[in-house]
Amino acid sequence: YETVKTKVVGFHKAGKNLDSLEPGGLAGIMTMLDPALAKSDGLSGNVAGRVGKLPPIFSEISMEYNALKRVVVSKEEESYPSPKMGDALLLNIGMSRTIGVVKSIKGEKIYMSLKLPICAEKGDRIAISQQVLGRWRLTGHGKLL
Repeated sequence: YETVKTKVVGFHKAGKNLDSLEPGGLAGIMTMLDPALAKSDGLSGNVAGRVGKLPPIFSEISMEYNALKRVVVSKEEESYPSPKMGDALLLNIGMSRTIGVVKSIKGEKIYMSLKLPICAEKGDRIAISQQVLGRWRLTGHGKLL
């Protein structure tokens, strides 16, 4: 992972070229980047912003963990054990997705190392999935500490 800097040359939304964007909806950002960087969704889940104005980048995180009471597996609802040391969890934080490996657990706090770094603010919400019968299932939610 490395930071990529470029110049924004325009915006595209709903089939129209725009000079600026407003919140809401999807938009394309036209840049001077080599298009090969974006092939096969190579930039998917990344964060764009002005230099010095983006949230910090984390490769290790602490989070508050809240388990869901039940996990839906096929047509049945089951309880699922809480994460333990060494477990790999799928984390969705904002538009970013990464795998986190549990390094330590203290009460409701979990400390993890991340396979791919994320750009996020402390307090951001996290959707947490675990492998259940070979598939990722939403098993909890949390908050970045």
